[in-house]
Amino acid sequence: MSIMSRWARVAVARPVGRLLDYRCSQKLYPGQRVLVPLGNSQCTGLVLECFDSPPPTKLRAIEAHLDPVPIFDSGLCKTLAFACHWYRCDPGQLVRAALPAGLGISTMKQLVRLPEAPWPEAKSLQALESLFQGDRTVRAQDLDKKDLKALLSSGAVSCDTRITQPAPEPRIERIRATKDPEFLPKRNKSQRQLLEHLIKIGDWVAVSQLRHIKGLRRLIRLLETADALERSTQSLHEVVDHVDRIPEPTEEQTAVLDAVDLKGGFSQHLVYGVTGSGKTEVYLQLIKKVLDQGKSALVLVPEIALTPQMVSRFSARFGNQVAVFHSGLKDSERRSSWHRSLRGESRIAIGARSAVFAPCHQLGIIIVDEEHDSSYKQGENPRYHGRDLAIVRAKESDCPVVLGSATPSLETWHRAQNRRQNSQVHRLKYRATGATLPSIELIDLKSIPFQKRLPISPPLYEAIERTLERKEQAILLLNRRGWAPLMTCLDCGFECQCPHCSVALVSHRPQRLVCHYCGFEQSPPTHCVECNSTQIGELGQGTQQLEQHLRGLFPQARVGRLDSDVGRRRGAVRGLLERFAAQEIDVVVGTQMLAKGHDLPSVTLVGVILADRGLQLPDPRGSERAFQLLTQVAGRAGRAGKPGRVLFQCFDTQHPVIQAACQHDGDGFLRWEQSRRQAMGLPPFRRAALIRCSHRDRKSAAREVRRLSRISSPGCQILGPAPSVMERHRDQWRFQFLITAERAQDLQFHLARLEDQKRPKNSGFRVVVDVDPSELM
Repeated sequence: MSIMSRWARVAVARPVGRLLDYRCSQKLYPGQRVLVPLGNSQCTGLVLECFDSPPPTKLRAIEAHLDPVPIFDSGLCKTLAFACHWYRCDPGQLVRAALPAGLGISTMKQLVRLPEAPWPEAKSLQALESLFQGDRTVRAQDLDKKDLKALLSSGAVSCDTRITQPAPEPRIERIRATKDPEFLPKRNKSQRQLLEHLIKIGDWVAVSQLRHIKGLRRLIRLLETADALERSTQSLHEVVDHVDRIPEPTEEQTAVLDAVDLKGGFSQHLVYGVTGSGKTEVYLQLIKKVLDQGKSALVLVPEIALTPQMVSRFSARFGNQVAVFHSGLKDSERRSSWHRSLRGESRIAIGARSAVFAPCHQLGIIIVDEEHDSSYKQGENPRYHGRDLAIVRAKESDCPVVLGSATPSLETWHRAQNRRQNSQVHRLKYRATGATLPSIELIDLKSIPFQKRLPISPPLYEAIERTLERKEQAILLLNRRGWAPLMTCLDCGFECQCPHCSVALVSHRPQRLVCHYCGFEQSPPTHCVECNSTQIGELGQGTQQLEQHLRGLFPQARVGRLDSDVGRRRGAVRGLLERFAAQEIDVVVGTQMLAKGHDLPSVTLVGVILADRGLQLPDPRGSERAFQLLTQVAGRAGRAGKPGRVLFQCFDTQHPVIQAACQHDGDGFLRWEQSRRQAMGLPPFRRAALIRCSHRDRKSAAREVRRLSRISSPGCQILGPAPSVMERHRDQWRFQFLITAERAQDLQFHLARLEDQKRPKNSGFRVVVDVDPSELM
């Protein structure tokens, strides 16, 4: 970029739907925030690109520079610009996702009385004069638009823009003793006691922890004057510095470490390793090399629940070099991590999906752990994919990106197999500890009498009993939270449905029915609204019911539960996993959260209650997700020497997904899934975008989606339209169609045409454009 660039492309903090160009009269760099005119007002924006070629139209000028230096480097700015274009998302929304709460710069118009100008005589304005007494300023937004216009026209007031800077990084003040208290006279009792207390601790102490001491500020000032203590500040959420020992890598790990060229620019590396093969240790040693080069590293993990465990391992190795980013943190914690990363104090940024926007400078490597996980795709605007943006950012930063998984996504595996985009695959076929993969057995529920099938069949009961006798631990997976998925009338079959969504209400304990999609709740009915029968029953099992059932079968066992209901309580997931790791819990039941990369050495048994449940979903990715879930949860067993055992309860034991999972045959499954996708003309063989249209009126929504689906473009194929799988959501009727194209540019051309045909936002229609959709539900 030339420092003489005269024009800038800006993402403004308003929902305008596109990047805007402005003229600049000073030196400007991508990554700086600016104040720009927009319509009849002003707003803040982030410069994503500077250019020299003159635009075809006359541009308005940037009014003020808000950052002395860029807060984002050029690689991240180019990544944001790509995301705006590829995902068809609003630039303002994307920038808000990239900045933690409290770091935005706000503007406000304020009016100031001009003392030399007479006040207007209009009656409607006379009452406003008192607002300006005593040199007070008045916010323009507090006045009626008509009065505001009249005041400005009269010349009695002037209008200025007030810029509110973001909150500073939260820091804590700390002190420590530098002299023995013996130098003080005995009469200085309070000072001597404070010094003795500090010496006893022997390290820095936060001043906030000493508030109980009377006259603390005076004592600190006196001791500091006497050079008896020193004072400093540190980040509020700084990690304790500690360096763990570095183990020797295995032969397979060494091969991967040698193959990743950290000085050769952009490249993609799929680390395809079985569960327990030591992928995390590969990440740690690669990052050590990057830090030795004076560069920084970015690490993405799929779930907030995984972040504390991964942070613990990274902090044990790198201490204060680690900054944590994810939405579960307090605003002050996120700001602290952001500032430390921006200043280069913490050169390792680790977090969930949004951490892809961390302000790391001089990136040397990007690592995406569990790259297959669907939670990397954002379900709401802006609908970006964290893994794919990590690849783009690595390319723009000219550094390697490492994608790790025991069950790689078909897209990543296909790209690596065909060596596209400088992509390579590295295999880790054995567990790092020398342990063998667990044996997997099938329990055919069709062959078991109905009364004994679920939730725990006789073979699974016996396996749990033996595990408890050996003082070992077990995991039971049921990917369905709540007590029971359905409440129904046993006489007429009427089901309790959500009044706002086309889904059944789920029974929870204590007694309540909940919609898992809109949050609606109600008490369970006492009689059927259709036939007035009192024979109301619950069908199926959820994790709450499984937990209680297990307590009844094994009253001596200590049972825990891990699902998103538990995860809503701050620190609950981390606390449960820590107690499980400390063997204070014998059996944990839960949903897919149990399969997320947890390293639990004492787990020797894994039971899956309904292994074939995910195979019935009407989603082309359903088979892939089911295989990944089964393989990942099976990998929790037998990781530390003791043999592991896995039991799959299912009805369709011959399904290719179930068979592949039983045989630990990831390559076989991927080849089977690849042939299915190719036959259907779906990714990775074609690019795709899902278009969903919704409206409060069903006929209007259906008519609008038909109109949009008739738009055609060369190279694009339209599949649909059809009602969404969940046809009604939050009182909105939903219809959708899928656009596929072999070439990315053909898909983007079609989406641009579709954007031009969308109705205005106030029409009542909502059209969602989801590029590279992770699901079609």
